[in-house]
Amino acid sequence: MKPIVKTETLQTLNETDLNKFDGDYDIFSVDSSFRTSEYALTFSKKFNFKSLPRTNDRINLQSIDSKHLKVTVFKNNKAIKTKIIKGHISQNYFQFSLTTIRPFYFIVNGFATQKTELGC
Repeated sequence: MKPIVKTETLQTLNETDLNKFDGDYDIFSVDSSFRTSEYALTFSKKFNFKSLPRTNDRINLQSIDSKHLKVTVFKNNKAIKTKIIKGHISQNYFQFSLTTIRPFYFIVNGFATQKTELGC
């Protein structure tokens, strides 16, 4: 969720440490990615150029168990999207895949898949 500075290192992460992700995060990515946090974590865009994230807009992550994170998108301090993501720990990252159906493009390519890794 934030880039590693040269003086920092990636923290060791095992299946009992998923609660290290618990907390609130900004919508905008702070790395070189063009994706916003709500898109990377829910595979849906809740913010666009007409409704850019404001001060009270954020993402909340909460660990459920060793394989599940609960993602909640807040807009004006109200939850507008909640999603449970399932993944696994591999090489100090929580890795997960999200799939969505694109109804207008169903004939050509109805499914879109995104793979994401979270580190701390």
